[in-house]
Amino acid sequence: PVLRMRIGTDKATQQPVHFDWNVANNPHVALMGGSGAGKTYFLKHLLRELRRESGYETHFVIFDYKDGDIANDADFVLDTQAEVLRVSSKPLPLNPFAGVGASDREQRSVAERLVQIVRDVEANIGKVQENNLYQAILSAYQTASPYPDFRDIRAELDLLSPRPDSLTSVLRPLVDQHYFAFSNEPIYQQWTNKTLVVDIHDIERKDLVCFFVLRQIF
Repeated sequence: PVLRMRIGTDKATQQPVHFDWNVANNPHVALMGGSGAGKTYFLKHLLRELRRESGYETHFVIFDYKDGDIANDADFVLDTQAEVLRVSSKPLPLNPFAGVGASDREQRSVAERLVQIVRDVEANIGKVQENNLYQAILSAYQTASPYPDFRDIRAELDLLSPRPDSLTSVLRPLVDQHYFAFSNEPIYQQWTNKTLVVDIHDIERKDLVCFFVLRQIF
């Protein structure tokens, strides 16, 4: 069934305005407004209603970028039955290198996609660092079992290029602050069947963490 939700009132006619969320030709919505206009308040209202109207079968993943005002809203978390993942205090149950077969083709494909994420998010990464990261990922797949994690990638990078550079500074918080699960830690096998608030407001490399999670969901 179509999820129809009231999102406001037309100022001119005073008639209610509804929006159909799950129709094939309308998969996106933009929410715009100045600082303090109530964007976060409105978004939380929409997510509450989406969960309620769908019988809690429609899930969402939302990233809390600023101040933790979503992750720390106990009423919102309770109303939506969401799980809060606080990256600064506990690693995400995600390893971007997991779930890859033993074939060179699969590993090269994953390495290429992960390098692309780092390159697109971190503009200061050059061609040499791109290639080093690609080679480090492939080498880590050969030496780590059952799959590598960011510790293994950094170790392989140190062998390729012992001197610190822009790539080293990008990976440092991922390892030292333990943003992602190591290979001996549990991970989610699925991400699309969960309702999650991912709290990244107080960590470094927010965008990079966000894009790794989005890739996993995709």
